[in-house]
Amino acid sequence: MDGWTVAVEGRGETELAVQDVDADGVFLEAAGALNRRVEIDIEAEGCAP
Repeated sequence: MDGWTVAVEGRGETELAVQDVDADGVFLEAAGALNRRVEIDIEAEGCAP
C-alpha cells in the first residue's frame, strides 16, 4: 500500500448506530446487531478525479 495512509479508530459504545437498550435498560438484540459494524472511509489526497 505504497503512498496510502491507513488509520483505525475504535469508538465502541460512544457512537452507536441505533440505541440498543429500551427505556427499562433491556438489551435489544436486533438493535445491537446494527451496532456491530465496520465503517470504511476512503479519502484520496492528491488524486485527480
